[in-house]
Amino acid sequence: MANAASSSLLHLENVEAAYGSDKHGLIWAYLFVPDRAAVELQSDAAARWLAVPPEPADGFLWLHFSLSNTGAERWLRRHLELPDAFYESLHEQIVATRVEQDDTALIAVIHDVLFDSAFDAANVSTVSIALSRSCW
Repeated sequence: MANAASSSLLHLENVEAAYGSDKHGLIWAYLFVPDRAAVELQSDAAARWLAVPPEPADGFLWLHFSLSNTGAERWLRRHLELPDAFYESLHEQIVATRVEQDDTALIAVIHDVLFDSAFDAANVSTVSIALSRSCW
């Protein structure tokens, strides 16, 4: 019986560690191709698509990761060549929304917009975005 309890606890811990994402931190991945509906991809399919860079006219991949999952940054570093400024933005204290150019990429750090005049600033999340031609 202890084995079953241990197994259930292990499964519960794995689910909680993911915070709504897969084991790599991916929440959503969508492939956008001209004249077609967007296609949802899993992390392994997204990695395969990124491994063979298509022509820009062939579409782009939208990736949404949960940085609460420790696997997210590892996956990003393994499969994407993003500017150092993007990775630095993931670990710094963010005090203001900003967009900056880093060589041929744009790095944006954006805070949630809340429309509640009695909001608690502790509930505001931050999104880091990297956009470059090498990502399309």
